[in-house]
Amino acid sequence: MRFRSSLLVAVLSWFCLSAMAEPKAYEVVKYKAKAEGLVFSLDYADGYPHASHMTVNDRRGKTTAFDLDGTDQMRFVPKKESSPKREIVLKLSIDDAPGDAIEGTYTLGSLQIPFTLRRTK
Repeated sequence: MRFRSSLLVAVLSWFCLSAMAEPKAYEVVKYKAKAEGLVFSLDYADGYPHASHMTVNDRRGKTTAFDLDGTDQMRFVPKKESSPKREIVLKLSIDDAPGDAIEGTYTLGSLQIPFTLRRTK
C-alpha cells in the first residue's frame, strides 16, 4: 500500500511539473502611433516576430485586432473578416531588429493612412 501511495505521488508530481508553462523565447517591445484620429499599437515579439500583433482604435472607441498574415513581410490582417478591406503594412523586414521608430501604412478600403510607430517605455 505504501508503494502505491508513493508511486501515485511521484506520478502526480511529474504531471504537475511537466504542465508548467515554458518561458517565452522573445521579448515584447511596445510601439504606439496616432494618425488621422486613429491610435495604432504594436506588440513586437523581438526574437519571434510571428508572435507580433497590432490593434487600431478609431475615434468612436472601436478596437480592431490584427495578426500577421503568415508571409515573410510585416503585413497584418484583421483577426476577424471585415468589410471594407483592412490591412497594415510595416516598412520592416521580418528579419530586422526593431528600432526606435517604424513606418507603416494602414489601408482601409481605398484609403491609405501613413503613420510612424514610436517605441514606448
